[in-house]
Amino acid sequence: MSALPRLGSSERSRVIRLGALLLVLALALAYRYWPATESGPASDGTPGARTPGVEPPGILPLPQDVRLRALDSPPDLADTTRNPFTFGVRPAPSPPPETPMPPRMDPPPPPRPQGPPQIALRLMGVTVIPGDGRSLVTLKEPSTNGLYQAFEGDIVDGRFRVVRVGLQSVVLSYLDGSGTRTIPLGG
Repeated sequence: MSALPRLGSSERSRVIRLGALLLVLALALAYRYWPATESGPASDGTPGARTPGVEPPGILPLPQDVRLRALDSPPDLADTTRNPFTFGVRPAPSPPPETPMPPRMDPPPPPRPQGPPQIALRLMGVTVIPGDGRSLVTLKEPSTNGLYQAFEGDIVDGRFRVVRVGLQSVVLSYLDGSGTRTIPLGG
């Protein structure tokens, strides 16, 4: 009688897979770490003899001897043309080819403004008359430094009409109603 319990088919297949995996692992480790031997005769005909200059795999060659006498004489520097301070400097690009300049054309003059000219008055202040509630505006003409005071609907300087007075601006237009402009306080 066997001391091992009976395994089902799924457990049996697992055991077989585990065994195959362990076998593959053992073969890979043996191939990697097994000592290398030469099976055939060497070039001189003796078994196990090594070819000069050729080392078997896994054995590192010895380093060469240091030749200190060769280090005593410096190399001849007269023949060198390398300058370490100019290494990597690119040559200057060649100048672009000369192209003839097209004849200079003067730009066209700016278009003339259509309609009436701008209103050049500045709003200096807005005063609300007590009791009446109407607003009195003070306007200044910058070219003559003349001051004008007007209520809404009045004519200023014989050219402009006060259309509307706001808290911080005034709307002016020419007498014919064209060229309406809003002038802010101080502007």
